[in-house]
Amino acid sequence: MNHRTQDGSGQIVAVLTAFLSLFAVVGFALYGLPRFYPYFVQELGWSRQAATPFHFRTATGREVDIVLEAPGGRVVGIEVKASSAVDTGDFAGLQTLAEAAGKKFVRGVVLYLGEHVVAHGSTMWALPIDELWHPSEE
Repeated sequence: MNHRTQDGSGQIVAVLTAFLSLFAVVGFALYGLPRFYPYFVQELGWSRQAATPFHFRTATGREVDIVLEAPGGRVVGIEVKASSAVDTGDFAGLQTLAEAAGKKFVRGVVLYLGEHVVAHGSTMWALPIDELWHPSEE
């Protein structure tokens, strides 16, 4: 779901959030959801894991905004949505990536403007963008 503003600030926020999420999602992939933040940031200084970022798109148009591939081929997918709600369709690109990567798929994350962590199966979650900086105590 794309929402555009006249001044383009929505796009800038989405791009900045996607860039910053690269750092957080590597920790998410390695240490799990959702309370890795204090340990990850304070003890590890962000990340010990090297990862190469990619974009994933199929011929039929299914895509994932950011794909991180760690050495050994482990894959994490990140979608950024400018919406306060998520539904099954928001995970479609991640599901396609998971099928293509097979056992190398570790986790998928949909970052969104909502307030709750929402599980989608055992390896995918919707995570409020705000959780990257202010993890809740749920």
